[in-house]
Amino acid sequence: IAPDDRFLYLSPKHAKALVYMDYAVWQPDGFVIVTGEIGSGKSTLVKRLLRKVKDKSVCFHLPFTNLKNNELLGYLARQAKIGISQNDKVSLIYGLTDYFKEITSCGMPCILIVDEAQNLTRDNLEDIRMLAGLEGPNGSMLRVIMLGQPEFMDTVNLSEQMKQRVKLHYHLTGLNREEVTQYIKFRLEVSGSRNLKLFDEKLIDSIFKITEGIPRLINKICDAMLMCAYSDSKKKPEISDFALHLLLIY
Repeated sequence: IAPDDRFLYLSPKHAKALVYMDYAVWQPDGFVIVTGEIGSGKSTLVKRLLRKVKDKSVCFHLPFTNLKNNELLGYLARQAKIGISQNDKVSLIYGLTDYFKEITSCGMPCILIVDEAQNLTRDNLEDIRMLAGLEGPNGSMLRVIMLGQPEFMDTVNLSEQMKQRVKLHYHLTGLNREEVTQYIKFRLEVSGSRNLKLFDEKLIDSIFKITEGIPRLINKICDAMLMCAYSDSKKKPEISDFALHLLLIY
């Protein structure tokens, strides 16, 4: 259930979201938002991107957003290991600006990746918008990728300045019926299974209907059914077991 990019199934939707995120990394004005329902695979995409750009960029990853006042700027300063004697906003901004200049002058992009962006306060959003607007010799010094639940765009749309800063937005929807089949087979294969047809088509129909193609819910119910089949000495999950385990995903 925990995000693990070894198990990332790049459906056309996830592949497009990853392309958008990759664009933000390499473009000086990169500012991309990816939204999606809980469990749609956003955090797993972040893990894949971080591994992909490792040693090619400097990434600030903000996996939580319950921050107040200057805590967001302070967190970034700590990640950058900047020694700032005072914790006031002006000192933090100057310290981060000097750091971005130093890194980008060496040809390395600086990227801020924010998970759970829907929980950001308006002050947090303004701080991020301000940092993304810091200019260096080659344009903006900080590229931004923000990931959040669908309602995050309602917050973004309240600020005309933030709307104009965003370069691209992509909404990640659930997998379709055929993609659910391929997704389950893919995860079985990565796990080392020799039998990629442990779940028959009738069972996959039920899984698709109840999960609406959300990967985390598919993971949860398939994992539970495999464990129950194993404990009952069955060779594969059966449709008769399905209703019994639906409570496990709620």
